[in-house]
Amino acid sequence: IGVLVTMGSPAPIYGSSCFRDWGNPKLLNNLVKWVNIGVPSDPISNLMKDNPNPAWAGIVEDVDIPTWSIFPMKAHTAYWTHKKAIRKVAETISACL
Repeated sequence: IGVLVTMGSPAPIYGSSCFRDWGNPKLLNNLVKWVNIGVPSDPISNLMKDNPNPAWAGIVEDVDIPTWSIFPMKAHTAYWTHKKAIRKVAETISACL
């Protein structure tokens, strides 16, 4: 995996906290960059900035999408239509080509 793009991922906290050291990115041999797109009002997503393991800092780029909804699950599906999220995914894919 050269680049990983996630939107609304719980992995930064729920996945990483399963490991004593909050996960070691070096175990993901080919991961060069992780673009993690999150919405603060999304009850599922988390940003990696909340992960206490500094080893992730050079790999993960958190992208905070400024949107809000009274309905939490609407916030979780906002990624697919938010211009900032669409632009970031397109930029990331084109940088890999």
